[in-house]
Amino acid sequence: GPSGRKTAEAIVRAALGADRAPARERRMQRMLSDSAWNHRALTLRGAEQLLAASAFDAYTLDDTAIVKQGTHSVGVANQYAGCEGGLANCQAVVTAGVASEHISSLIAAQLFLPESWCGDQAAARRAKVRIPDRVQHRTKAEIALQLVRDVREADLPSLPWLFDSGYGDNTAFRRALADLGATVVKIENPDGGDDARRVAGQIAHGDIDLRQRERIGPDPQIERQPAGCRHHA
Repeated sequence: GPSGRKTAEAIVRAALGADRAPARERRMQRMLSDSAWNHRALTLRGAEQLLAASAFDAYTLDDTAIVKQGTHSVGVANQYAGCEGGLANCQAVVTAGVASEHISSLIAAQLFLPESWCGDQAAARRAKVRIPDRVQHRTKAEIALQLVRDVREADLPSLPWLFDSGYGDNTAFRRALADLGATVVKIENPDGGDDARRVAGQIAHGDIDLRQRERIGPDPQIERQPAGCRHHA
């Protein structure tokens, strides 16, 4: 948005104007810093309203980087950032979204916590930013799988899931999705949100036959690599 830096002060001033902001800034900061609130329930409620108002053809899974200058933001580390084309000092966020031929939107997200933020060596760092002990390192695939479970448990519409090779080449992840009964389509050579919308459009127009999606068998010896969407176009 127009507020630039996403501090509590900037958010309140952008939403309410400078004259009305001072009375609300401390409340906003207290909510962000000290209040216990269920962001998962909140985002899924928003997803429910979005899907009730608009028609979408697929869910998407991806991860994105937020480039940072310092070292104090939760989860910041020297890690891969697609927007930078390599390693960068950044946070990484695993996201779930929805897509149709013409629009796409985020519906859920979870911050990735690198291993460098866990263990005894990170205790002081974690305490400073108030990371609960229960929050530990999980792989991006594990986080993505939890997002899929959250969507299914929220009883949102049943739609195929789109993702690139970063998730699609992970055998354990694909098998876990199959166990959930999810239909999946791997996007070949992706290039951001435009590809998700393109593939969602192919699904809507019947150019991808979801009935022919290969299922992952329980026996790794007979597992077949799922065909990407370009094989069905």
